[in-house]
This record gives sequence, structure tokens and C-alpha cells, in this order.
Amino acid sequence: ASVRYHRTVLSEPFHLSWPHVFALYLDEEHRHSGIPSLFHMLVCATAGAPSPPQLHLYQTQPESFPFGWERSFNITLGAPLEGAALDPSLVEHGGRWYLVV
Repeated sequence: ASVRYHRTVLSEPFHLSWPHVFALYLDEEHRHSGIPSLFHMLVCATAGAPSPPQLHLYQTQPESFPFGWERSFNITLGAPLEGAALDPSLVEHGGRWYLVV
């Protein structure tokens, strides 16, 4: 298989680490069809970003995917962590979702 670069899908004035893309099915019709209601991307703003570190949640519509991302939510992680690497991951276990940072 080959990979072809098309274009940048998300650009910010700071480094974005560890993009985690997931689909959201808002109702049974979307779940049954397999077509998501929205796509989300969770990223951590690191080098060059404002302090303290933040997680950013972006979303895009299925017809725009993988482009058209807009920031929809920010989570501030607390005190600045000098030199720390933060790589958020979503994990599903036993029917519950966990955010591991």
C-alpha cells in the first residue's frame, strides 16, 4: 500500500500532538447505517502553545471528512508542566469511555 500526501487537514500556530480521531453516532439511524453524525479529533496543544497545557476537541461533518475541522471544546489541564509530553488517548472498556493523558 502507498500513502499519498494530499494537504494539511488541521493547522494551528502551535504544535498539535497525538491526534485521536473518532466517530460519533448520535442516533440509532446513524448507528445502523454506519455513517457517523460527526467526526471528532482530540489533540493536545504542546510546544509553543499558551500555558497551562490544553486538550482541544475539534469536529467536522461526515461530508467534509477528513477536512473542515473546527475547534468545539477546550480542556485546561492545570499547572504548566515544563518539558512534559502529553498524549491523550480515548479508551473504551466495559462500555465506558476513559480519557488517559
